[in-house]
Amino acid sequence: MDFDNFLEAIMDLKYSQRLNRFSFAKLFYPESTDEDFLQGQWYLFRNAPLRYIWTKLTNEQIALLYDFIYGEKGGFR
Repeated sequence: MDFDNFLEAIMDLKYSQRLNRFSFAKLFYPESTDEDFLQGQWYLFRNAPLRYIWTKLTNEQIALLYDFIYGEKGGFR
């Protein structure tokens, strides 16, 4: 990956900050009904989003985040 691609990827992550607690839970844990779990995951994501992405999300969830970001970036949401 060259610098320009890296910079674009980093800049695109800002769109993940458009997630709110509800959309976060719906995107990553749509089947969960455990509010304590969801609140804990949301807390971790809001306080350390890169760490959360690197350590908590599966490849499938990262693909969902990718779709969300590019939907937001392109105004398709």
